[in-house]
Amino acid sequence: MRLIAVTGPMGSGKSTVANYIKSRGFAVYDCDRIFNTGVINSPEYIAEIDRLFGTVKDGKVDKKALAAHLAAHPGDVALLNAAAHPKVIAALLEKAKDKDVVFAEVQVPEALEGTPHELWLVTAPERVRAARVAVRDGRSEEQIAAMFALRRRNEQPADRVIDSDCCPDELYRRVDRALAEEGLI
Repeated sequence: MRLIAVTGPMGSGKSTVANYIKSRGFAVYDCDRIFNTGVINSPEYIAEIDRLFGTVKDGKVDKKALAAHLAAHPGDVALLNAAAHPKVIAALLEKAKDKDVVFAEVQVPEALEGTPHELWLVTAPERVRAARVAVRDGRSEEQIAAMFALRRRNEQPADRVIDSDCCPDELYRRVDRALAEEGLI
């Protein structure tokens, strides 16, 4: 199986790229969706979160309590990631096991460490990303700046970079060109 991870910072257009790739007939999995529809409700994950953070209420992860804990103890994000990422990647690989080529939309490409993959980075200038997030989420400039600051990270070297600072039709042409250059279409 050939695994291609599509990633990028908030507002970069990674979901738009992933959705377009899916419309071209490829298997595309959203790692956030895998987490939110399966992993977060698994008994193993719930038990681990309870052991690590004590933020389980009525048999479910209390997301608000967990967020408050992480805000007070930012170093514990690494523990959270270590609890979630292997489970998400295992579920992704299980879903994709019979496919030749699989795309995965990932927020945290480091989660794929140790799993053979290619990395496609979707980019756009920060001002463009901020405008997209404002329209999409209805957030203020201050809220967006705070969210961007929390999510800044060192980008891993990408196998391919797709600049999304363009109209949708041009973006789709860029994605098609990438797919063609990879021998996928």
